Amino acid sequence: MSDAFFEREEAEYGYEGGAVKPYLSALIKPKIYEGIEEGKFNKNEPDEVYDIDYIYGYNGWICRQNVYFDYKYRIVYNCAAVGIVLNTISNTQMLFGGGYYTKTIPANLKIHTDDITALAISKDRKLCATGQVGNTPIVFIWETETCKLKDGDFSIKLAPNTNEISALAFSNCGTYLTICDNSINPSIYVYFVENGKLAYSDKGDGHKICDVKWSNNKQTELHFMSVGIKHVYFWDPFKASGKLKRKGIFQIKINEDSNISPDLLTSFSCVVSDANGKFYTGGANGLIYVWKKNQLQVTIKAHEGAIHSLCYATKKENNSDQSYDFILSGGSDNFINIFDLEFNKIYGFSVSSTPRSIDFYFHEGVAGCSNGSIYTFTIEDKKVDERKIKELMASNSDGEVWGLDLIDNLAITSGDDNKIIVWDIVKKKKINTVVIDKIKGEKLKNGASTMSSFADNQCSRFIGINTNFNNHVAVGTNCGEVQIRRSIHLIDRVEAILHEPTRWIEFMSYSPSGELLAVGSHDSNVYVYNTKDYILKCKLTGHSSFITSFDWSVDSNFLRTNSGANELLYFNIREGKAEKIEGALIKIIEWNSCNNKFAWETNGLYSIGVSESSINSVCLSNSKKILATGDDFSLVNLYRFPCVKGCLRISLRGHSSHVTRIRFSKDDNILLSTGGFDKAIIQRKKGSLI
Repeated sequence: MSDAFFEREEAEYGYEGGAVKPYLSALIKPKIYEGIEEGKFNKNEPDEVYDIDYIYGYNGWICRQNVYFDYKYRIVYNCAAVGIVLNTISNTQMLFGGGYYTKTIPANLKIHTDDITALAISKDRKLCATGQVGNTPIVFIWETETCKLKDGDFSIKLAPNTNEISALAFSNCGTYLTICDNSINPSIYVYFVENGKLAYSDKGDGHKICDVKWSNNKQTELHFMSVGIKHVYFWDPFKASGKLKRKGIFQIKINEDSNISPDLLTSFSCVVSDANGKFYTGGANGLIYVWKKNQLQVTIKAHEGAIHSLCYATKKENNSDQSYDFILSGGSDNFINIFDLEFNKIYGFSVSSTPRSIDFYFHEGVAGCSNGSIYTFTIEDKKVDERKIKELMASNSDGEVWGLDLIDNLAITSGDDNKIIVWDIVKKKKINTVVIDKIKGEKLKNGASTMSSFADNQCSRFIGINTNFNNHVAVGTNCGEVQIRRSIHLIDRVEAILHEPTRWIEFMSYSPSGELLAVGSHDSNVYVYNTKDYILKCKLTGHSSFITSFDWSVDSNFLRTNSGANELLYFNIREGKAEKIEGALIKIIEWNSCNNKFAWETNGLYSIGVSESSINSVCLSNSKKILATGDDFSLVNLYRFPCVKGCLRISLRGHSSHVTRIRFSKDDNILLSTGGFDKAIIQRKKGSLI
């Protein structure tokens, strides 16, 4: 039988197509395009592309021990699918990752494509190793000076079903790299750094491995220790005979008797070695454990709560050749404590959340926290001048990030973490943070799906600015309320609260005139308010599912709306009431924006592998030349506008999660995007396609 018998044919506009894709029957070609046949539209990729200029965010909620100084005092860390080297003086970044691909320009396969879950730096601080999540996770070794792969093509790919890289560590001699996976039965691998060949591998004990470190002593530099969930092991992989791995022994000698306290048995998230070859581990019970070989020597109470990070450091005294060694620890009590090697506490200071990573280089320290903040601090005379503690990076940090808008040189974001953050996209830094709601409400049964620990009234999935009238900022919450805030400069002032929507808000937009605000709710309705007094003008009904997006007409009299049921409806609100419209009138309406994924101008978005549900956000450039989309495949895609069937795209990489929102700057020179779970805000600048 001929294969042609089973050929697939796309349903055209009309009844049959509308039965499975309701929007198809509502697609009406605008009058301005009537004289152009579909084959006459330019379907090539846009001439312009957007390259990553800066990434706001740091992954401190998944990773640990993933912030370091390199040999030039630059900060090395990761966010989303990108390794970052931050010059703290110029506030510029070099990146390992990102880039773009097209139909004719192939994707770079030698960069990360998913969340980076582990990072390590070599003893000379010139090489960085990063590993990612995935069924067959991959590790890259790259140079911090160039952000290019070591020897041009260095990568290590683990076997299928190893799930993710949970920890990495270079040996102090620089010869080896230890890799830990997070499979059902976690394993440890030792690779040669020079050629990427496997030198040793073995299974762990069935528990997750959270951290691994080699000995810092030259005589025992080929030993390392791994810790994790109920896991403490000492490894000697190149020993000629005898056991190559040994469990940690928790017995402590007290008054001639060897005793073990049940309180000492715990899980560990960090380990470090001193110059004498002793290992120190941080326990979930707030104790630091000191080990000699595989024998526990002593424990010290260091924190109220679990210890998440440890660092061994040496510092020279001012104007002296003398130096002293110390241990820094970070705990869930949000403190960084400093101890000498006799475990006398030298100093302690607090940061905004749990320190998940600590590093120290010569006189300066750096700490990465679970809320996505990175701090630097200086130790002088065995003290930290807390006035000089500097926050280098901030992030939205719980659940997902969806809210994004721009005005002039400022951007604003919101998410599921009870935070609204204002960013200066010229100076490239956070300038303000306020809470969404100080009072925690109830968790709603029909609220937005989220992993956040905050209540629905403290989470926001959309934020919009009235740039054409009064500069008000509308904040849509996950309980359905909409807060009206005075301006981006006075973001802490709430002017009004709108209560009519009953489900969470996914989309809002001020009209081109600035006199109206439309609010799209998951109760399947659109609410239109006057912006002078925020009294409800009209309510748009007719959708069978939640509202995902809409567009205003240039004259602010019409709306075209999309829903989760793939519907496209048109409304006339000119007379102060919502009237559904069809037919010839629609053809002559000039639309001010293109936020809808279901519209005549966006019907070319759907090709092989691209479904309606995979596109989360659509945004048209202010020049109306480029259409950008954010999808479930971590990509920002660029098309020519209008995007008719057969249009080619440029796909921009960098995110490691579904891209939730996209916005162009007023002059189109900057493109911002937010990643849902990666919580990254990626700022791109306009360039030319190669």
